[in-house]
Amino acid sequence: MREILFLIFGAFLGKVIDVIYGRLFEEQRFLSNLKIVFEESKKDDIKKKITIRELNKLINDQSFDESAAKSGDPLPWSCCPKCGNYDLKRESSSSSEEDSNTHYSISCLKCNWSEWS
Repeated sequence: MREILFLIFGAFLGKVIDVIYGRLFEEQRFLSNLKIVFEESKKDDIKKKITIRELNKLINDQSFDESAAKSGDPLPWSCCPKCGNYDLKRESSSSSEEDSNTHYSISCLKCNWSEWS
């Protein structure tokens, strides 16, 4: 019996570690991609500097989840577009019985960025 409990606990602990390192890796990849863009934009051999619009598009492309958008998610961010954190809080609510619309919100647990629809 004890061996089974240790096995279950070990599997659970392994999954927790896997999730934590997976999120850290994704966050580091996001920040690394932004750093590369900034470094490339500083080089003299780049004829065209990156514009604010292009930078915003890059951030949106990195933080926006296309598959979630196609499946109907009204706020399809996979990570925070402000800080790159993957710990996002999602909520939905209806304001009243007469209001048949559902309101959605998403916020970053690290930097307090938020969006709603």
